[in-house]
Amino acid sequence: MEFLHRRAADVDKIFNRIATIGEPLTFESLEIFVRAHGQFVSLLADKLRRNQKATSFASKYMHFHNEAVPLYDHTFAAEALKKLFFRQQVCAAPEGADKNYHRFAMLFWKAYCELRNRGLNPEVKLVDWWLVSSKGTPKYL
Repeated sequence: MEFLHRRAADVDKIFNRIATIGEPLTFESLEIFVRAHGQFVSLLADKLRRNQKATSFASKYMHFHNEAVPLYDHTFAAEALKKLFFRQQVCAAPEGADKNYHRFAMLFWKAYCELRNRGLNPEVKLVDWWLVSSKGTPKYL
C-alpha cells in the first residue's frame, strides 16, 4: 500500500474518472471502467514481480471505490461467464486494457443485460455475487 500512497496523484487521476459513474451500468460506463482498470494494472505492474498479475486486485480495489465496477474473480466469476457464453466473441479491447478483464467485462455485460431484459434490475454487486457463488457452474439465464 505504500506504493499506492507514493503514486497517489496517478491513482487519483484514474479513480477520478470513475468516481461519479453509478448504476444502472451502461456499455459506455463499462468501457470507462475497462480503460481505467488497464491504467491501474499498468501502474501496479511497476511494483509487481513478473509472474504476478494485478487483474483481480485492481478490479477489487476499484470496486471498493465504486460499487458499479464489476469484480473480476478468475476462479469462479470468469469461469461462470465462460460457461454461460461459451465461445462468445467480444469486441476488440481498447488500447491499454487488460485483455482478461476486458473479456470478462464484455461477458459480464451480456449477463447483466440478459437479467435486465428479463425484467430484473440487478445491481452490479448482485450479479458479482451470483457469479462468484456459482463456483464456476452457474445456472443458465
